[in-house]
Amino acid sequence: MPSMRDMRDMRDMRDTTPPRTTSYTAKTQNTNSRSRLRTEVCSVRNGREYMEDRYSVENKNPRGFYFFAVYDGHGGCEMADMCADRMPSEIVSEMKRSGNDARASLVQAMKSVDRYCYEKIAARHGKNANKRMKDENAMMCGSTVCMGLLERETGNLTVANVGDTRMVLRTPKGVLQITDDHGMDHARDRARILRGGGRITTDFFGGHRVQGVLNMTRALGDWNLRPHVSPVPDVFVYKLGKRDRWACTASDGLWDVFTNDEVAVIIDDLLTAKSAIKSGKNIARVLVDEAIARGSTDNITVIVTLFV
Repeated sequence: MPSMRDMRDMRDMRDTTPPRTTSYTAKTQNTNSRSRLRTEVCSVRNGREYMEDRYSVENKNPRGFYFFAVYDGHGGCEMADMCADRMPSEIVSEMKRSGNDARASLVQAMKSVDRYCYEKIAARHGKNANKRMKDENAMMCGSTVCMGLLERETGNLTVANVGDTRMVLRTPKGVLQITDDHGMDHARDRARILRGGGRITTDFFGGHRVQGVLNMTRALGDWNLRPHVSPVPDVFVYKLGKRDRWACTASDGLWDVFTNDEVAVIIDDLLTAKSAIKSGKNIARVLVDEAIARGSTDNITVIVTLFV
């Protein structure tokens, strides 16, 4: 067992791990929005012992769409790992199968990935997989998903999410939170859980949990909490126009210390001064650094998609 000094050294090492940053640029033929998409990504373990966030960006798809997603795992990183590995290819397959029906494709892709993950984990447990997985708590891993699919010709942005990973848009009318957080204050989900015979308990710190375990009402995985924790996403469709400026998708490590409007102020200030693009500064990294300065201790992953 590590000593207190070893644990302190491990904590110090975690806190100084540099964020992973990436940038992507893609062209779009949509005449209603801008001609290019620029995506800034930053992902950092921060104060946690393990990194359970993952993300996907698909910007070179020949079928004419652009895909991005953030996955925030819990109970380990395995579910988020498999989502990040599998989701992009499932989206491509479903778009082809459905004739580019984005809404149906996102819903079916989530369902397929959830099933794939279950079968992948069950295969390791051999006979009586269900019982052995319960005994070993293998059913208690899960992940949030928040993903957007932008059709380049039409400018339609279709978004699907489960859990508390969030996407906000900068529109001409202000900041729009396009997703609903599936946290314990989600009234419709709380009613659904109680109506279905589930329990919502209060923990030592005053927080609420489904069946005394999970503090969110929807996620992929978490099969031991079905049907109370649902894998069925909410889906939203937004028509991008010329004056829509950006989308920000992030795990709750950002939203724990930022309001939507505060995120918008930082992004807008950087873009108004054009300092971020001219200097090559990663806007997502700026948000992550500020979240850490504000006291966030969770994993943080941010994707900022600029409609430039």
